[in-house]
Amino acid sequence: MLRNRLLDIRYEYKMTQKKFAAFLGMSQQQYNRYETQVNQPNLETALKISYKIGIPVNDFIYIIQKEDERGKGAQ
Repeated sequence: MLRNRLLDIRYEYKMTQKKFAAFLGMSQQQYNRYETQVNQPNLETALKISYKIGIPVNDFIYIIQKEDERGKGAQ
């Protein structure tokens, strides 16, 4: 879900991962971990991403929480 949302937004901005990561103020490696769901952003990073891409932070955090719940249910 987070992966799909980040990917969709990045495509809307017509940017590569490297350019989108720079726009968000992080390394490409860090951004890639979020897009591929290796890691979830912490609260500070979630705030920064939501602000930069214009998504209410509550919506962004909701997406992250749903991913966490899915991951815990699969174990």
